[in-house]
Amino acid sequence: MRNLGDSVDIAFDASDIPHIKANSQSDAIFALGYLHATERSWQLEMNRRIGSGRLSEILGKDTVPIDRFIRTLGIKRAAERQFDRYPAATKHILQAYADGVNAGNASLGWALPIEYFLTGSKPGHWSPTDSIAWMLMMAYDLGGNWQKELQRLELSRFLSTKQVWEVVPPHNQNDILSNVDFAKMYSDIKVFNPTTGPAEEKSNKLHDTELAL
Repeated sequence: MRNLGDSVDIAFDASDIPHIKANSQSDAIFALGYLHATERSWQLEMNRRIGSGRLSEILGKDTVPIDRFIRTLGIKRAAERQFDRYPAATKHILQAYADGVNAGNASLGWALPIEYFLTGSKPGHWSPTDSIAWMLMMAYDLGGNWQKELQRLELSRFLSTKQVWEVVPPHNQNDILSNVDFAKMYSDIKVFNPTTGPAEEKSNKLHDTELAL
């Protein structure tokens, strides 16, 4: 485990929000990991176990379906493959954060969150790939509406923004989320293929039929 390269100052303001001052990025990231562990050790441990499909080791049979699902998705395997392809500078940052987390957990000694005692467990080793695994879990969690986003994208090829919201209303129908011209936005970033080929012609006919229905 790495140590700090230089002194780091961590100060808590009146709202108990920590502020880190460091002379290098790696030291600042190390301190961030240290703070996360000392302030939210149990949350980190749960994140690590969720991303690895290892909840049932401490929570029992009730979480087996969750572990099976996460392992089937292959979250940790995907994180490991991603890490192998990262540039050295990114690996260095992730390692600094992991070292900070492990140092923070070690500094807690016996003063662990009560959840560890209730489950008969201890903080596990945090690796760089655990950070990536949790990023993938967050992407999965926040991407639950991807079907609607794709639907809006497809509809914007044929409808105005106002019409799109009529077909796919927002969660709160009195609160239109955006008046942006969807068609122009997607065109500007070249989402749609500018050339029409046989496959696209077939797709257009299919959508025309669906809209007519």
